[in-house]
Amino acid sequence: MSTVSVIISMGLVGMWLPMSIYLQTVLGFSPLKAGLTIAPSALVSGFTAPFAGRLADRGGKFLLVTGFALYAVGLAVIVLAASPTSRWHDLLPGYLIAGLGVGCTMSPMQTIATRNVSPRLAGAASGVMNTARQTGSALGSAIVLAILQNRLAAHESFITATRAAIAVPVVLDVGSGDGLIAFGALDRVGVTGRVIFSDISPHLPWPAWPLSRPRAHRLERTVQESAE
Repeated sequence: MSTVSVIISMGLVGMWLPMSIYLQTVLGFSPLKAGLTIAPSALVSGFTAPFAGRLADRGGKFLLVTGFALYAVGLAVIVLAASPTSRWHDLLPGYLIAGLGVGCTMSPMQTIATRNVSPRLAGAASGVMNTARQTGSALGSAIVLAILQNRLAAHESFITATRAAIAVPVVLDVGSGDGLIAFGALDRVGVTGRVIFSDISPHLPWPAWPLSRPRAHRLERTVQESAE
């Protein structure tokens, strides 16, 4: 989930920075109008996140993959709709789809990451997730803006340079969704709602396989008896 957090943060910042420049420089929007143009994405994300979090609590197996796919589609729609003569409502469908994808990713990501963490380690786990998110934001802005500047230096139009730069988060999102399916990572991190490590003493070494409740209790008792 920390890896997922890095990737989605790279996509978020990597998308909105060049698009903000595009809205104000190419289309001539004021900062207020540019912000209002992007706002529907945040509104949809905020509305979707609580429902997505509840689905994650019930074990929505492909919720994260759906979020990645929707976010990638939203980015692609925005980039394809962007032109020197675009109007704000031309970009609206892409922002709505991207916001839906973010809402289906961010909240379940936090739920899944901390589901099997001991309460005494919850603060540390949350800190790791937030560190990963900030790292992804820094990497995303650096990579995307570097590509954008490189394409502009090659005398390409801003639209063409923006499309090349935003291809990075699109590819990352699609690849991450495919990777989660291909390697079965969703089952391993407990998206199906199984108890993996929550019943094992935090002082014991973690086994390499998921344990059911009875087996976990037996393992803990065995180790304690051996110690005595």
